[in-house]
Amino acid sequence: MDLEKWLADWTACVDGIFGERICFLGIQGSYGRGEATAESDIDVVLLLDGLQLEDLQAYDEAVSALPMREKLCGFVGGWEELMHWDKADLFQFIQDTTPLRGSLDDLWNEITKADIQRAVHKGACDLYHGCVHNFLHEKDGEMLKAFYKGALFVVQAVVYLQKGVYGKKRTDLEQLAEGMEKEILSMAKELKGQNEISRELFEQGSRLLLCWTGRLIKEEK
Repeated sequence: MDLEKWLADWTACVDGIFGERICFLGIQGSYGRGEATAESDIDVVLLLDGLQLEDLQAYDEAVSALPMREKLCGFVGGWEELMHWDKADLFQFIQDTTPLRGSLDDLWNEITKADIQRAVHKGACDLYHGCVHNFLHEKDGEMLKAFYKGALFVVQAVVYLQKGVYGKKRTDLEQLAEGMEKEILSMAKELKGQNEISRELFEQGSRLLLCWTGRLIKEEK
């Protein structure tokens, strides 16, 4: 896919609907990182001066004619709402977003070290709970893969706290990570490469995830 052309078409589309109401346009996810595959969604960000259901209806109708509509995902919202968003969530949102128009600097300037620590703690708690539930009840290798995909975001936050650098691309993160964070990245890669997760690998992955998240939960308060 020609991403530059697609984004130009999408930008023209939203400009035609919302015009000067647009506060920010951006792209996130694998396309924003330059790591997209044929299966990747196109995660765009559209922030308006406010958001009503009618805006969503107009947007949905307008983008229906875009190529690759089935791949279109991302975040549509109001600027003021985002200004009052949970800052622990905003850390990842801002760092993973590549601006196309406008800036998120005003939001970033409000993020503190405590917010990033809380992002780590919240992420670790969710993964810990999911890991335990999956091991006892679902016993699902694909679910474990999904947990490790989510763990990458927690690793990014941990590394940022340690080194002040956000490893946006997977290759950069692998160079920056140390200790158990590096083990998590290695296990995530191993799981992703498996069509079917063996019981042994399922137990290894669950053990590592449980140990790592448990440590983070106790450390990050």
